[in-house]
Amino acid sequence: MQLGLTIVRLVLAQLVHCFYWELPNGLLPQDLDMSKDFGLSLSKAKHLLAKPTYRLM
Repeated sequence: MQLGLTIVRLVLAQLVHCFYWELPNGLLPQDLDMSKDFGLSLSKAKHLLAKPTYRLM
């Protein structure tokens, strides 16, 4: 279990570090819908759309 959590954190850190993340179509951060959808696990009501641009060359 601990190894799995470590690997997930490592992969997420690499994604955040290696890309510039932008919102599409001039969307502003305050325009995002951050409401939650309740179920077996807590998730976003609407999917987050972000455009990655590779930054390490």
